[in-house]
Amino acid sequence: MATFFLFGYPLEINEVDFDEMRILNSQALLPGRYRGISNIQATVHELEVQNPLDFETFSGFSGSPVFSLEERFCSEPAMRFCGIAIAGTPASGRVFFLEAEVVADLLRVSIQRLEKFGLETIVSWDSAGEL
Repeated sequence: MATFFLFGYPLEINEVDFDEMRILNSQALLPGRYRGISNIQATVHELEVQNPLDFETFSGFSGSPVFSLEERFCSEPAMRFCGIAIAGTPASGRVFFLEAEVVADLLRVSIQRLEKFGLETIVSWDSAGEL
């Protein structure tokens, strides 16, 4: 059975001090358990997460990479990139993530667009994502 987790920079433990001109930056981990494909869309999956630091919101976790660590008999555990966190709340104890294959496809399209049209085009890429 695999253990799932994501790292993020929750707003509750990070701040920008404009007077001192410094950023106080802390990372946190949310461990979780895979619940399955969500009812939102087939490429969105659901985790049941623990909230050991009792965050009131999960602001700062959106866009965080989601990983799994799978124990293996007689060998090293395997770590896998599973996707990118897109939504979740402490009240529900759930985090939803976009699967890794979709993220990889978006990167492939971006690289193709860069190779074909140059950097300026990627910056102005429309939401349809057509080349």
